[in-house]
Amino acid sequence: MEENKIILNAQMEFMDDPNVAEAATADNPFFQWAKIVVTDDKPNLNKQRIPLDEFGNLIKSGLFTPIKMTISEISKGHKEAVGKVIGTIAQLTQYDDKLIALAAFWKKERPEDLEMLKDMYLKGMPPNVSWEVAFAESTLEEDGVEALSGTKLTGMTVVSNPAYGGRTPFIAMSSAETQEDQVEELDEYKEKVTTLEKKLSDLEASLTEKEATLAELQEYKTKIEEAKAADEKFAAIKDKFKNAGIEKTDEYFTTNRDKFLDMKDTDVDFMIQELIAFKSSAIAEDKTLKVPNLQGGNSGKEKYTPAELGKLLRENR
Repeated sequence: MEENKIILNAQMEFMDDPNVAEAATADNPFFQWAKIVVTDDKPNLNKQRIPLDEFGNLIKSGLFTPIKMTISEISKGHKEAVGKVIGTIAQLTQYDDKLIALAAFWKKERPEDLEMLKDMYLKGMPPNVSWEVAFAESTLEEDGVEALSGTKLTGMTVVSNPAYGGRTPFIAMSSAETQEDQVEELDEYKEKVTTLEKKLSDLEASLTEKEATLAELQEYKTKIEEAKAADEKFAAIKDKFKNAGIEKTDEYFTTNRDKFLDMKDTDVDFMIQELIAFKSSAIAEDKTLKVPNLQGGNSGKEKYTPAELGKLLRENR
């Protein structure tokens, strides 16, 4: 729908002759201006067409001819609209393969009908017209198409069943007839823009807050996962001691938890193997098993390497 909403400047858009344009678009709030496709050069559903070289005849003859429409409704054809004039053609111009009319509708005479046409246009369902053309002769072309020549445009009718099947629609309608209306409409757009900017700002603030919450949750999740991994590793180390037959108290493991967690699995395995070897040798020699303190004891040593632990174990056999 928005694509159809064109603020019509008839003087700038439609007129080849600016002097004619100025006269046609004089400041009169009782005109409703519209831009309408009158015809193209292709065949219509009645198998008639108006060649491009005839557009000049239509332009010269069509100025100020009537535009008709039935009262309070849009008829299928021309017959019902006879005598029911709603406006006039103020100017005509050719654009590519189309003939475009600048229509001046009479707001004071048919206000309700013009509101209906404007409402259709703004809703994306633009009204269509059907031309009324007199011609001197015609030529039969391929596929039985009748090409008209010596044409005169005698008017147009707003219809619901156009012979051009939707190719002759209203393509622009003026929506701001006075400067005051333009200012009011601009203020409305500004207000809408302000509202949309406020909504965008609120959405950005909400997104920032949600991103911060997500970051906190991710950090919490990471800590939980790290703690779980540490618990699983520590439990596995305790199982290694148990499976190797090395008995240690809960206090021993609790005291040395951080040191065990800092050790590689291979270092823990090496330590356990040294303890097993030391234990086996001590039993064989019937000596009291002495296991060095992982915290260093009175030696001042804060942490032993696996090799140092092995040496201490051998020295205490």
